[in-house]
Amino acid sequence: IEAHIQALRDGHTRYELDAGLPQLREAIAAFYSQRYGIELDAENVLITTGCCQALYLALTAGVQPGKEIIVTEPYFVLAHIAEMAGAVLRVVPTTARNGYQLDPQQVIDAIGDNTCAILLLSPGNPTGAVYPRATVEAICRAAAERGVTVISDEVYDRLILDDIDYASALDSSPTLDNVIMASSFSKTYSMAGLRLGWAISSRRNIVDLQRYHMFVSTCENTPTQWAAVAALTGDQSPVDHMVKEYRRRRDRVVELVEAAPHLRAYKPQGAFFIMPSLPAGTDSFDLCMRPGELTDGATLAERCPDTRFIVDHCGNADVRAFLPAARSGGAPPSHDVARWQMDMSRLAGHGNVICKISGIVASAPPGWSARDLRPIVDFCLDAFGPDRVVFGSDWPVCKLGATYGEWVGALKTITATRPLGARRKLFHDNAVKFYGLS
Repeated sequence: IEAHIQALRDGHTRYELDAGLPQLREAIAAFYSQRYGIELDAENVLITTGCCQALYLALTAGVQPGKEIIVTEPYFVLAHIAEMAGAVLRVVPTTARNGYQLDPQQVIDAIGDNTCAILLLSPGNPTGAVYPRATVEAICRAAAERGVTVISDEVYDRLILDDIDYASALDSSPTLDNVIMASSFSKTYSMAGLRLGWAISSRRNIVDLQRYHMFVSTCENTPTQWAAVAALTGDQSPVDHMVKEYRRRRDRVVELVEAAPHLRAYKPQGAFFIMPSLPAGTDSFDLCMRPGELTDGATLAERCPDTRFIVDHCGNADVRAFLPAARSGGAPPSHDVARWQMDMSRLAGHGNVICKISGIVASAPPGWSARDLRPIVDFCLDAFGPDRVVFGSDWPVCKLGATYGEWVGALKTITATRPLGARRKLFHDNAVKFYGLS
């Protein structure tokens, strides 16, 4: 923080080199050279707007329309960037039964003449799985032999919760010519809002990505780059403390999941995620709304009174349930009104539960209006009270051809005469993080 402020005071507010601040590129290269015992220099590094932009550049530059990219399931939403670029996702599934570990032979067998890239994420989001070295090396070796690019998302590479050998694509591949590793300062140094990351690859690949990058964002935030140099080269004990705390929380969450009769637990070894599986055919929302099956009659909110929970998307409210049959669009609603109201009222009875109003436009018929949404929004405000309601951006409207403006306009119409609490601001679906919720 002080380095960021000092950079502003020192006048570092002009354009920086499009590939990144030289001191920062050198610091990142030096860090990974020492960590993995490999030889990197500044020309192996491209500074980007977070890890997301590095992956965007790699995915859109490294795939071709009609070509296949291999991804492991479950996967983070960035895989859809490849689909937007015209690529076809070739999915290799993993499960909680084996801790979402990846069978490298499945990936190798999936490589075909039409394969252009493999997307790896270790530690995984949303699983927290960390792939062992044998897995990463086998995949990288096969990819290099067949001329397939390995795009490795390693944004959680410093959040390793157990004393294990972490395998990066950087030190697992025989060459960097077919490897693009992406990471950022967001997770390790809690700098997510400052939006700074990097891509590491061969010099030739970095030059190609740099040409692309300069027309996407010109350069990255200059004072933030100076702050990043200070973060990477300064005292690392806060990182160690954070990992220790995440380990403590991980152990407690695993303990709770193992005690739940209907969940399959495993021990994530990295990041801050766990994705327990449910019995086949079980609806996750239905289970959470019927927590007696999960905790012997006590709700999760009762069991964890010091934890705040958020009910997303108005409890999956279906607009069609509130409309006359003639306007429901033909498809039956996913629930009836009485059932939804009963479930939401039960949750609203716990003061540590907050309702997020979003996601309801996805179930609305064509030509929807604020009048159609009012019964849901009004009920949520009445049940939870204005101080326990937040408003999220309704991302499904994009798929329906509507706009954020229409969603915001509908909310303004509905709430014009309603008292609203301090959490009324409209945010993206990361509202959980914005409000500091557990």
